[in-house]
Amino acid sequence: SRIRTFREVYRQLPDKHPFKQIESWTNEIGTDNGLVDLILHPQDRAFTVPELYELTDENKLLISAWGVTSRLKLLHVPEDVNAATMTRRELYEFNELFFSDIIKHCVLLTKEPI
Repeated sequence: SRIRTFREVYRQLPDKHPFKQIESWTNEIGTDNGLVDLILHPQDRAFTVPELYELTDENKLLISAWGVTSRLKLLHVPEDVNAATMTRRELYEFNELFFSDIIKHCVLLTKEPI
């Protein structure tokens, strides 16, 4: 089964593997239901920052808030980057690639600004 295969592969990952960070923010991988909900759900898919904005634009929604972990990294301004010429969206897209370790975006979508 996919659950058994995941558990076999996961056990073999080195402790410092980025995917092992999952254990620091959730305990869902401890149960089969949680594992399916978190990683193996057939209707679940990952979104990049540009894809999130595309989804919101197409559906007339706003990203009203970002989860703390994502927000702190996405607002970071690296040295030698002129953030004054970038939109917030461009800065978020840049930082997603710059850090490359943001494994989960948590956003609040609304129809109206809050």
